[in-house]
Amino acid sequence: MNETEKKINALNEKIVTEPENAVNYLTRGDCYSSLKRYEKALNDYNRAIELNPEEALYYNNRGASYDSLERYEEALNDYNRAIELDHEEALYYSNRGVSYHSLERYEEALNDYARAIELNPEDIDYYDNRAHCYYSFERYEEALNDYNRAIELDPENSETYRGRGDCYSDLERYEEALNDYNRAIELDPEDSEAYRGRGDCYSDIENYDKAITDYIRAIELYPENNDAYRGRGVCYYFIDDYAKAIADCTRAIELDPEDIEAYVGIGNCYYSMENYAKAMVNYTKAVEINPENNLAYSGRGDCYSANDNYAEAIANYTKAIELDSEDELAYHGRGDCYYFMDNYTEAIADYTKAIEFDPEEFDFYQDRGNCYYFMDKYADAITDYTKLIELDPERRLPYFFRADCYCKINEEKKSLDDLSSFKEKSEKNQGELYKYIFEGKGEYGKELGDIVKDSSMTFMLKAMEILLDLKELDFYNENYLRIANFLDNSNFKEKNFPEDTKNLLFQIFQHYPKFEGSLQKIFARDGKELFFIRSKLSILANISDRFNKKIPIRPKEEKAEKTKKKFNQQADFTSLCYTINHVLQEKNVELVEKKKIAQAKVDERNKVIQDLSHHIKNLTSKIIDPLENLKQEKFVKTTVIENALRGANLIREIMNAMNLSFEGSIDDFHYDACNNTDNENASLHSILSESLKYSVGNMFDGKHFSKFMKAYFPSKSVFKEAKPEWTQISQSINLEEIIPYLQKHFFDIDLSFDNAINYVIGNDKGSAIKLLILSQELILNAVKYSAFISRENRFLDICFSDTPEEISIKVVNPYDEKLNIKTSGIGHVIVENFSKLLNTEPIIDSENGVYSVEIKFANLWKEV
Repeated sequence: MNETEKKINALNEKIVTEPENAVNYLTRGDCYSSLKRYEKALNDYNRAIELNPEEALYYNNRGASYDSLERYEEALNDYNRAIELDHEEALYYSNRGVSYHSLERYEEALNDYARAIELNPEDIDYYDNRAHCYYSFERYEEALNDYNRAIELDPENSETYRGRGDCYSDLERYEEALNDYNRAIELDPEDSEAYRGRGDCYSDIENYDKAITDYIRAIELYPENNDAYRGRGVCYYFIDDYAKAIADCTRAIELDPEDIEAYVGIGNCYYSMENYAKAMVNYTKAVEINPENNLAYSGRGDCYSANDNYAEAIANYTKAIELDSEDELAYHGRGDCYYFMDNYTEAIADYTKAIEFDPEEFDFYQDRGNCYYFMDKYADAITDYTKLIELDPERRLPYFFRADCYCKINEEKKSLDDLSSFKEKSEKNQGELYKYIFEGKGEYGKELGDIVKDSSMTFMLKAMEILLDLKELDFYNENYLRIANFLDNSNFKEKNFPEDTKNLLFQIFQHYPKFEGSLQKIFARDGKELFFIRSKLSILANISDRFNKKIPIRPKEEKAEKTKKKFNQQADFTSLCYTINHVLQEKNVELVEKKKIAQAKVDERNKVIQDLSHHIKNLTSKIIDPLENLKQEKFVKTTVIENALRGANLIREIMNAMNLSFEGSIDDFHYDACNNTDNENASLHSILSESLKYSVGNMFDGKHFSKFMKAYFPSKSVFKEAKPEWTQISQSINLEEIIPYLQKHFFDIDLSFDNAINYVIGNDKGSAIKLLILSQELILNAVKYSAFISRENRFLDICFSDTPEEISIKVVNPYDEKLNIKTSGIGHVIVENFSKLLNTEPIIDSENGVYSVEIKFANLWKEV
């Protein structure tokens, strides 16, 4: 039986004899409290207060027991009463501050600690308490001031040194932190938390062996120290001992099932082990415990990203960033997702934020540099790769990447300098450049191929001289560079080459496909880009052939070392040449295909212009019909002549517009929207109206539109009735007069473009006629394909909508999904070409037998 229990027995006897003595109950309550038997302590404090309700100390001591039981509100009530009874006692304010602190009501806690210090400025506990409070909400400098004062008052208090150590550690002042933890341990070698704090400090400075030693000691002193288990688990994680890390974090969770950091730690281990399912389970558990934990969301983002579920990954990274706007790893993770989705602009924005919060992190610059590279922003990429070299001058790859960029912007000398540095760093760190280049299935050989595919031929050879020591080969000489320079200049006039140079040139071009004995002829036939690629391939093939003839195919035992070295060189050289060759061949195929596509575009454009003849034929009615009417008039009407002239001008403008259909830009439309008072201007309303009339008129053309005409007019009698009626009514500018005719002979029609009359486009740069051709194709296709739908189901909707930001033209019609009508196939070309000029693309929807095409483009009239 210890002394406290003996004291309790004595008090039991006294209470029997003095049951009304409040002090006996107070004293026994204090004894129970020291033994952490708080419920019994509360019973005694309650009895003491019943006997003497005006004694402040009784309320204070009961409040302390409530504090220990985490019943903070009840504790506050008692401290408030104690202060009412005695507002000059510092202890009561300090204790109330502790309760406020536990409830995270930090400002109120600070006020109470300040009052306690005011009343008793020599008590170190009050400074300690206030320092802990400042520390809790990261006011470290103020916390340090209080810890310093407490140490002045009592330089032998281990807890104060430990507290100040925690503060220094969070400020990353690790040397000072370690000094304080050492002093705390010196004063109290049994202080588990001091070992745990020093372990955290060692862990932060990546001295994991010492950290683990301290965590082990902390656990020995206090086996329930979950923070020490978790800390040790983190160390094991960083030294890749995932099994021990998981075991320690699991033990931390057993001790504290709400330990979020331990769940995150386990998640990190499983993620590193590529067991993303188990990692996800642990990150999700952390989120369930505390939905405000950014690390758990960031970890889940990593898992989703690893499984290529970039949308979910981005959502989790975004949540992590919302919770901690300075979480550079979340920005980096989200940036990676955007990068893998080829959304380089968003990726760069996130990498830039990550750099803002950690400007010394190598990977952030490398990834941003790669984005700039893929966006062809080589100057920006060079800036980031240069930063990588500043951060770590001994790394090889930044020199290689920067060499690529310099080559892309035709700074070939700088590129070659970087390739030299790349080789130097590779040999310094690896011993052999070849070993480095060919690890990972020739990855860097492909990189070199990517560099030289767009370079000059001279650069390609000089790069190979650097990386493959070409100059050391017996057959290699200045003739190669002489020929490369000659080919780079694309000047194939007779050159007074020495005989050996001429012979080499002839040998090289024996590898050129379909070489006809004349450089001028193949250059004219293939074009510059294709000629350069094929010439590089020919040079490479010549060097490879000559190299392989010089070195034995396999080593012979009697010359083991020397031959083995040559054999390895041959293998490496052959592999590199193969990977460069592969990249160049890909480029060759790409250019051949590009040439085919370019020719196909020319052919298609010619076909478009050729097929426009049927449009022109139909438009002649705009001249012939008015002139025929003119014959019938007794007096010439100027409006009739104007119609004829308008038709003639329209034909001319259509031809001009088609010639420009591959040229121009949105700027032309902006110009004509702002300058719309010329004689050839047109409102969007008139453009849509004329397009409708034009499209319907084509349905009477039995030569070019026979299938559609027969669908609309199944008998000759119906056609003979409808055609003259259309000739007459189509001259009207009032759509209300045309609609009944269309409903009778064609389809139900809904025209919703009254507001289009407010938008007038000029034609100085051909914009009015371009919009006319575009709308004609949209409406003509709808009219044509509605023909094959039964009359009761035919309809045509032409919708116009506008906002301050956007204009929309939408055409909707039914169509037969099973029907395949052979046409010229040029309608989509016209629509796509003019849509591109408007900086947009057609929005096409086809479901349940309904087809719609919508063209949305910027409101060109926004600033008019």
